[in-house]
Amino acid sequence: MSPTVREIHQEEIDQLLEIIRLEDITGRGGKLDGEEFLLWAGQKYLQCVSDPPSLEDLQDCVTDGADDQGLDLFHIDEEDKNIHLIQAKFRSRSNTIERKEIDSLLDLPNKLMDGASLRTISNERIKEFAKQFRHKVDEGFEIRVVYLTTERPTPQIKSRIDRWNSDKLPLGQYDHVHHRVEIVDVESFLSTSHTFAYSTNTKLKLERYYHSPGTSEVLPYLVGTIAASELVRVFEKHRFAMFGLNPRGPLGATKVNKDIKHTLENDLERTRFHFLNNGLTAVCESFSINSDTDQVNIRELQIVNGCQTTWNIYDHHRGDGSLEGAFVNIKLIEAPPADKLAVDISQASNSQSQMKDWDF
Repeated sequence: MSPTVREIHQEEIDQLLEIIRLEDITGRGGKLDGEEFLLWAGQKYLQCVSDPPSLEDLQDCVTDGADDQGLDLFHIDEEDKNIHLIQAKFRSRSNTIERKEIDSLLDLPNKLMDGASLRTISNERIKEFAKQFRHKVDEGFEIRVVYLTTERPTPQIKSRIDRWNSDKLPLGQYDHVHHRVEIVDVESFLSTSHTFAYSTNTKLKLERYYHSPGTSEVLPYLVGTIAASELVRVFEKHRFAMFGLNPRGPLGATKVNKDIKHTLENDLERTRFHFLNNGLTAVCESFSINSDTDQVNIRELQIVNGCQTTWNIYDHHRGDGSLEGAFVNIKLIEAPPADKLAVDISQASNSQSQMKDWDF
């Protein structure tokens, strides 16, 4: 039986929440609430502007609170001449975006231009920003209205957004101000969090291994075993950039993940971890082995199967769980991540675990 849209959306939300907990950008121990989501999502969204703001810069621009007029966060991009008006909606359960939320969002520019109404509100940050906003409109800045959300946009909401983007926006003394509204949802965040846009060059200490240098017909590969603590070290360095080709992120408290954690918590079972676990399948641009140190140097590592294993080992470790005596098997293939072959390997290595079309 195929999963419903709501079930698919809920699994995506669960993946995203695990990522936010892991990154813990505010140092609050992975606490998840509207504030954490606003700062995490705001930072993710604004990382592509010419001069991305720091976390401290973002915190100074939070307007969320009483009389916030529906504006949670703002950012003025002086270089590209954009004003970002950001609203965030955090829900941990699958839900759709309501029309009234979008209507309130699209009315933000008009509210910020209404100086008389703003003088009666209590939110001083909104008052101060509204003055900046009006000055930037006079300078010809484009208005970017952004809705960061874990909710799911319906076709009707998407149609409403398209109409607002194509319609003229009269504002103040101007017949038309350049404007754009964008919904950044769970799917968008997952696609950016799982990319491998920056280098994942790394080194791994091998406990034991078999290496085939390859031929004209066979790709170079190695099959080996690494300490679980070694996997944690690499994950702490590269995080989810290592999983750009992996169809799935962390899935939370599934039966398989519970079994992995149970094995790690038992002193005897932990030493048998590499017998009980399928291990990792990975591709890379290239690799070389130093036989004197049993160390493999890897260019652009991508783990295409083994995200659950990696995450649960890390989660056990960060909870002060012991990794003594725990090892993980790894299969590493020299297949550049940008090549179709690497994608084929990813799909083939995940086909045994009831992958659905929407995973890929």
